[in-house]
Amino acid sequence: MKKMKRFASAALAALLLAGSAPSALALDSTPPMYKQFGCDSAEAFMQSNDWEWYMLDYDEVSDIYRTALQELKADPKRALECGNFDSWEHLDLAIEYGIWDSRDDYLRDVACSFVHEKDDDMRKQLTVQLNGKNIRFTDTKPEKVNGRIMVPFRAIAEAFGAEVSYDSGAITAKKDGQTLSFALGSKQLTIVDDKTGKTLKTTEIDTAPYKKSSRTYVPVRFFAEAFGLNVLWDDYYHTAVLYDRAALIAEVNSKFTVLNQWLKAQPKQDTATALKSVATVNALYTVFDTVDGNKDYNANANVTILSQGQNLQLTATADLRMLADLLLDTDTDNLLSATALTMLKASLKDIRVDFLCDPSSGSLYLRCPSLAKLLVASGYDNEENVTAMANGAWLHIHSFELLEPIVGTTNQLDELRDFSLTSAGDAIVTSMEQEDENRNFEFLWESVQAHANYLAAIFGDELFTRSGTRYTAKSETDDGYGTTQNTTFTLDIANGSFSAAFEKREEYWKSVTLTTFEFSGNLQDCRIKLSQHKKNDSIVTVDLTLSSSPSDSAPNVKLPDGSKVVEWVYNDPYEEPEE
Repeated sequence: MKKMKRFASAALAALLLAGSAPSALALDSTPPMYKQFGCDSAEAFMQSNDWEWYMLDYDEVSDIYRTALQELKADPKRALECGNFDSWEHLDLAIEYGIWDSRDDYLRDVACSFVHEKDDDMRKQLTVQLNGKNIRFTDTKPEKVNGRIMVPFRAIAEAFGAEVSYDSGAITAKKDGQTLSFALGSKQLTIVDDKTGKTLKTTEIDTAPYKKSSRTYVPVRFFAEAFGLNVLWDDYYHTAVLYDRAALIAEVNSKFTVLNQWLKAQPKQDTATALKSVATVNALYTVFDTVDGNKDYNANANVTILSQGQNLQLTATADLRMLADLLLDTDTDNLLSATALTMLKASLKDIRVDFLCDPSSGSLYLRCPSLAKLLVASGYDNEENVTAMANGAWLHIHSFELLEPIVGTTNQLDELRDFSLTSAGDAIVTSMEQEDENRNFEFLWESVQAHANYLAAIFGDELFTRSGTRYTAKSETDDGYGTTQNTTFTLDIANGSFSAAFEKREEYWKSVTLTTFEFSGNLQDCRIKLSQHKKNDSIVTVDLTLSSSPSDSAPNVKLPDGSKVVEWVYNDPYEEPEE
């Protein structure tokens, strides 16, 4: 049971000011702290999920804990107040409820909570993190000067693995065959190749190094970047996050050598030319009937997309008459007259949708006469405009807000064409760098590792067996509650193709549902088949074929001459009406 219970810092601080009276409870504090919390070692305690430590090491944690525990034992009344208990009997009720195992367990929890509060407060001071670990500064601390985080040079350079020297005012740090040098008061930083003596780089920094308390302070960003590190700033925890991006990507990629070979084999297309994407969908819904015979409902659709840059032209056709048949066969025929049903089927038979996207003008154009005809039949209140749309008018939508997801889609189509994704490691690290809108980067290294481990459980090298250029992985799961899943997928690193089969069986009382998914092809041309089979009830199958290829025809996002246009009027329900 995770015990991250936070007690008021003020109460705990007051508690520690209490006098050292004789112990009121016989709580043995002699065993090491890690043993008191059921761990086999100090390292295991620091890495356990019950508590998370970022600034304090084990010795500091155990010392603060021991002092807090002694004070708790000396003043049980205040110990109870920390948990808002007015008596031991009140606490015993919580123990009976299972929140704590005993009174001793409660006191240990309170003491550890105080240590955790101190660790959390320290995190909110100026901190420097390197590759997921906080750098410990002993006698001097980082400070902010003119908006720059200044750090003791020797401590930061040695944390980078550099050898530091001071010679006649020149300060140097050697690492990986290169020497970084600078002087106090100078805003110039130089990097020299040790083997050739050639100056590799000279950088102007905006805040000059200075001396304070016998320590040389330097701006952390410039020096970290000079050592080849990436730098991010976590404003919440006041932490400069330094990390070796290339090393982090390489570490992640070591788990995905098969997947990365497959990514490398993906076909690429020239994004400067137009792209034509075609999707064909066929759906069949069968209702089982052992007396009168099974009933089939069919639907199909075809979609063609021309895209270039952010311009997009879409044409879709569909036959959805099965929706009218479903209405008729589910005892709702009494709601529709014969005339209305005939009109509904006619409208659903030849549905055509035309869609144009022109981001440069912030305009979207939509035309779908079949839908408009249904709105006219239903008595839509804006009948004049809807009638015009039923006769072929275009609906004009001027909204940059609505354009954003569409532009994102066109960008994704371009990414699939040139397939700029180089590796799983690059994708994960880039995603984590961009994910947090609040720029809370202190957990970047940890998040990358967590996502890599999650992905490795699906696409990691250890899952695959090889046959020539084909790598196959299989998995089976059973939750013990009636749901089982079987997955098999194969990557071909020669041509970038991919095939997969997924089956999920769910049993609940007398109900059994079998869901399947099949995929074959690559990221640009593929076939997908989905099905859901409900035992003794029905089965739905959907076949989807996708293909894309370069096109000589660019998308035409301008309306044909003489087109009638209806302006889209949107009433914001949250907007105050004008008086």
